[in-house]
Amino acid sequence: MTEFVGLDVSQKDTAISVVDEEGRQMWRGKVKTDPTAIAAVIASRAPDAKRIGFETGPLSTWLWHALKDLGLPLICLDARHAKAGLSVQVNKTDENDALGFAQLVRTDWTRSDGRAADCSLACHHRTNPRIRWTTAAPGGTR
Repeated sequence: MTEFVGLDVSQKDTAISVVDEEGRQMWRGKVKTDPTAIAAVIASRAPDAKRIGFETGPLSTWLWHALKDLGLPLICLDARHAKAGLSVQVNKTDENDALGFAQLVRTDWTRSDGRAADCSLACHHRTNPRIRWTTAAPGGTR
């Protein structure tokens, strides 16, 4: 069975939600924000994970590289795009956000940045409006 995973990352804990291809929640929980702990939970609760999604943020570059090195199929969601997708939620909690991210990657309702090969560049450009503005301007400096 194919699973999709959503991660809502915070400084101390990461909320994890696993859904199947029909969108039914199979598991939800929290784990310490540590790549090996997150990978262990995913390996036990979603061994056939097709996509794992989390939004851009302060820890996303570190987490992207650490989890990618462990061979996980990651998708880094633009925070503003994810916010639009989660805006229909009634209760805003970490667990519900993780479920929303899992649903976003399940339905493939994501934008891929063709210029960015990995999350670090995507996160850097998406979260820093000044860089987008200066690189877009003719003769802009980096």
